[in-house]
Amino acid sequence: MTALRFALKHRCAIRIWTDCQSAIAAFATHVRDGLPVRANSKHCDLLRSICQLASAIGPGCVEVLKVPAHVSQASCSNDLERWLVCGNEIADGIAKSANVARPAATWALWSAYSDQLDLCTEQASLARAHILAVSKFRNESASMDRPVVPQVSRPLRLARAQPEPFLTWPAELVLTGPSFRRFFGLDLFRRVSAWFSNIRASGSPIQWISFHQLFISFQKRQGPVHVSKIGGVWKVETGEVASLANHMRMGVRVKFFRLMLQQFLKDTSVHFTTATVRPASHWISCFKGSLAIDITHDEHNFVEGFLAAQLPEPASGTGKTLDRLHL
Repeated sequence: MTALRFALKHRCAIRIWTDCQSAIAAFATHVRDGLPVRANSKHCDLLRSICQLASAIGPGCVEVLKVPAHVSQASCSNDLERWLVCGNEIADGIAKSANVARPAATWALWSAYSDQLDLCTEQASLARAHILAVSKFRNESASMDRPVVPQVSRPLRLARAQPEPFLTWPAELVLTGPSFRRFFGLDLFRRVSAWFSNIRASGSPIQWISFHQLFISFQKRQGPVHVSKIGGVWKVETGEVASLANHMRMGVRVKFFRLMLQQFLKDTSVHFTTATVRPASHWISCFKGSLAIDITHDEHNFVEGFLAAQLPEPASGTGKTLDRLHL
């Protein structure tokens, strides 16, 4: 909130770095996505103030990015990461010093509040124990002769329909639609075209490759490139500016990359298939949005090697461990 006040006072765009994932998630939910703050939610007064300040500064002028916490500078690979880790340590030290420097009245109020909280917790425990005792007495005293009600058999769940993968590629990639040029520009068109020509082979089998895998391949071959949509406007960044987005959650970056890629395929008259399936990967063992593509064996192995180096085990369930990937 203090950083936003600074930005509003000086009428400037601002980039805020933090190691608190919950703060980043709250900002994305209530400021970027516009979800209203409930009056009974945690930190509602603080969140409402942040929403008002961000609105006054303007959409697209505030960016909140993740800093890795408790990381040694020796493990950093470039000056940007070292600057982030060093700055985060300094900020933590200042926060601790500010907390210790609070006046005596603050600590007296805090002690009184803690004592009252302990008393309330004790009283709540006694009430909870009494309720459980009454419930136990009732269950032991009640007659267990209840009529047996036959259970209704649940219908069998149909398997998820999976489309047949197909891919029809034109002889030459030419923009036949206006949207990609208007949203993303010709430089990104050339990058994506060159990338596709290097990772595809007509003799390779068409298989499901997740957009996470494609995103990793594109960033490693043509990056750093950061595509985002702020206030309904697409934004494309490259070079050092784009590398700042490496600390954003992977799922958000992949979502924008997928939308960009699908627009590219539509505007170049490529007939393609997408589906939420288990992709051809040992390390992504969960359902993810995927594209049917004839990727080369070498490129597939390259991406698998990258995943193996960063994941302790294959991503399963909802695939949240993929958000830990760092390009």
